[in-house]
Amino acid sequence: MFLKIKNIHSVGKRPKYSIQMDETNLYKNNPNFIANDYISKNSKHACVHKDSKVLTNEGYIPIKKLKKPCRIAYIDGDKKLRLTKKYIVHKTGKKKLYKVTTASGKEIIVSEDHKLFKQNRVQETIDCTELKHIHIGDKILVV
Repeated sequence: MFLKIKNIHSVGKRPKYSIQMDETNLYKNNPNFIANDYISKNSKHACVHKDSKVLTNEGYIPIKKLKKPCRIAYIDGDKKLRLTKKYIVHKTGKKKLYKVTTASGKEIIVSEDHKLFKQNRVQETIDCTELKHIHIGDKILVV
């Protein structure tokens, strides 16, 4: 579902983590992980706050506590929810992070280059968009 962005504000420099999935073994399409109910683009730049909870086969687990053999959930290019053990969690230092809050109260803390899925009402498409190009009032895809 798409939820309207109510607020975006800086929370300062904080520790951040990213997930890198082994795409060569995960079907033909680039998978997208789920953190705090937000669908996030799999990328070395997809940095989230250390307390962001990632959907796994064991429920939501803070990214800083993810350990194998825990499997993380992702959505593949065919829009199917799948699980994988083929991932690496990177502690990527400190960076300026932003809290994104939807009108329903869902929150996630991410870097400005973190990509989320935004509804493009003009072209009737879903665009993978860096946070720095997302604005209050835009609609973001969440689960």
